[in-house]
Amino acid sequence: MVKKSTRRQRIGRRGPKNRNRLQRKGSQGQPPLSERILSFLATRDNPTSTAVIMQELSLPGSARKATEEILTSLVKAGKISQKNKKFLAQGDHGLTRATLALTSRGFGFAALEGQKKDEKDIFISQQNLANASHGDSVLINILGSTSRGRREGRVVRILKRSVTTLCGIYVEDKKAGYLMPDDPKLPFTVFIRRENSRNAKNGTAILARITDYGTEKQGPTGEVLKLLGDPLTVPVQLRMAMETLSLEDSFPAKVLEATEQLEPLRTCDQGRRDLRHIAHVTIDGATAKDLTMPLPWKRQTGDSASTFQLPMSAIMSRPDR
Repeated sequence: MVKKSTRRQRIGRRGPKNRNRLQRKGSQGQPPLSERILSFLATRDNPTSTAVIMQELSLPGSARKATEEILTSLVKAGKISQKNKKFLAQGDHGLTRATLALTSRGFGFAALEGQKKDEKDIFISQQNLANASHGDSVLINILGSTSRGRREGRVVRILKRSVTTLCGIYVEDKKAGYLMPDDPKLPFTVFIRRENSRNAKNGTAILARITDYGTEKQGPTGEVLKLLGDPLTVPVQLRMAMETLSLEDSFPAKVLEATEQLEPLRTCDQGRRDLRHIAHVTIDGATAKDLTMPLPWKRQTGDSASTFQLPMSAIMSRPDR
């Protein structure tokens, strides 16, 4: 009669093989378990137990012995510290500070702190962003090089968030809504609960604040700060651009005080002529924000004279006229 082995015995026999497999790079491109553990602990401010580490890294129960061995080796190497069966990252071993720039396709590039001008940025795939966003200050771990020879890295820790408020289009759902960012470099949507929507209507341009950046599996959550209006109108588009670029919508108090002290120009200096009595015409519309600099030009036609406004660029590009 063949004696059946218990589940514990079967796991025990497979244990060393499993531990070696966990140490190697996985078939789906995952880094070794030691690097995954070190990267995870680098994101934690407080000591973390083995059980929590395994849970957050989605490790099976059969990997506990391998995980404990790796934790012991990391402690001996001085990369992590241990206190009361909990572990904490020890400094920023092997990590580099960088600023992240995302693309509209989801991946990004990290410019290292103190990077030379002739050095290329580090490629960060979408799977290695670790919930980081465009403009964030991060700590990265350099993994190696891509097939094209560019260095590749992975975000380990987010030091400072760059995007806290953003503009976009509100998309109404059954019980809540979402913000679709206007900036193509923010490839995510922001979940907005009904009570935080300010009764925004579907398709309305809004300004929102991110209240929770979420996780790699769950996107950020936010609240509506302002209802901007119809995104197809020019005034709203200008407002969205100003909010995205953090431009001021009013002059500082000192500037306004200085304008109160200005006196109107009543006389012309030498070499200037007063043409205020002539009706002026400009090619710029009534709502234009950038007015073309004109030059007065008089043309004699019979017994009458006409005065025209010409752009400086037209005069400079036609020196023969």
